[in-house]
Amino acid sequence: MIELFKTILYEPLLNLLVVFYNYIPGHDLGIAIIALTVVIKLVLFPFSQKGIKAQKALQDIQPKLEVIKKKYAHDKEKQTQAIMNFYKENKVNPFSSCLPLLIQLPILIAVFQVFRKN
Repeated sequence: MIELFKTILYEPLLNLLVVFYNYIPGHDLGIAIIALTVVIKLVLFPFSQKGIKAQKALQDIQPKLEVIKKKYAHDKEKQTQAIMNFYKENKVNPFSSCLPLLIQLPILIAVFQVFRKN
């Protein structure tokens, strides 16, 4: 598992940092780090945008969810069922904003490892 992480994420990021360092005039490591950060943000942008849209959708339906919670405050089972039905009707997945973060986390850990070990 660790070897797979190193092969897929750590080594390409390290190599990209070295390439930036070698091709940037003046061999400035700070600018190479900034360039690597910009590339990573561009790669992760679609995932971030999906997460933001999902959070916005959840925020937009929050007042309606509060009405459901008040309506079924006495019965938690009915409340949960009504909320799940509401999510299905509005085609909103409450966990969809977490998925992009789970995709980004290994990449960010690999970047941290690149800076920590080198």
